[in-house]
Amino acid sequence: MKKRSLLPLILLTMAACNKGEKGEWVETSACMTVAEDATSCPSSDEVQSSELWVSGWCADEIKSVEGQGTLLLADDEADTGFNDSNKCCYPVVARNTEPNCAIGRPFHEQGQIKVAAFNGPAPHDPLAKAWLEAARMEHASVAAFSRLTLDLMAVGAPLSLLAQVQAAALDEVEHARITFALASGLAGTELSPGPLSFSEALAPRTDMAAIAFDAVVEGCIGETIGAYLARRVAQDLPPGEQRDVLEALADDEERHAALSWGVVAWLLREGGEPVRAAVESALQQPTEVGGVMAILAGEDLAGLLEQGGREILDPAARALLAA
Repeated sequence: MKKRSLLPLILLTMAACNKGEKGEWVETSACMTVAEDATSCPSSDEVQSSELWVSGWCADEIKSVEGQGTLLLADDEADTGFNDSNKCCYPVVARNTEPNCAIGRPFHEQGQIKVAAFNGPAPHDPLAKAWLEAARMEHASVAAFSRLTLDLMAVGAPLSLLAQVQAAALDEVEHARITFALASGLAGTELSPGPLSFSEALAPRTDMAAIAFDAVVEGCIGETIGAYLARRVAQDLPPGEQRDVLEALADDEERHAALSWGVVAWLLREGGEPVRAAVESALQQPTEVGGVMAILAGEDLAGLLEQGGREILDPAARALLAA
């Protein structure tokens, strides 16, 4: 069967239905792996910033390391992102240089992207590290779609939308599996998701405007651009596992992107002017892409983002608001 292009799929679906912000310096904690027999941490003067990793950030820039390190053993219940390794963690001043490394829908708590810890040693290879972060984001997308299901149920969404959102959550389970496998292959060691520590209860929302705003930013913009980039970048990769994974992700993320536009179209019909104001505001949010997609796209990234906005986002937005 011939595959529909992304824009017609979006239009058809619509018809049917931080802390850590980029550029902001913040006080946080960064960790590095240490030997199994370590009994203390190196002094901050001995630590290279390139060895440290801020958990949950796609990429970071560390300005300074403050104070003494804290030794955490592999069994410690600390959400540092290195569950199966001993580590030393230090107070740092850092900024998140790539706030959006997800191909799919990110999971947020209190304005921050939240991901699970992972099992296995932290990879040093940049591409393995980038795919690991993408895998953790895909894993967290399961929670993001689960929360969307609860929100939609709280505002009386039709069963057809609920079924599609639940199916998307199952897709993200598979995305996590294949991306963790790819990261493991590149790192030369097994990597898998650990616990996702929730800091707040997932209470369903009844504010349609708030639900619509997040759906636009995370789905209509984030998933649409993620799907577009995955498809375009895959075309330029040589045959191999990375290309296969990107093509598989693109197949599903195109449907997820179209679903997001359909969800927002339904919210617009039901919620009226408050929802329209929220949607118009959300459509003005910048498109930021980092992580593995930025690495694989390389110098073509800016041009692809501009092209994706012109060919997909802009006409879809016009159709959404004109409906």
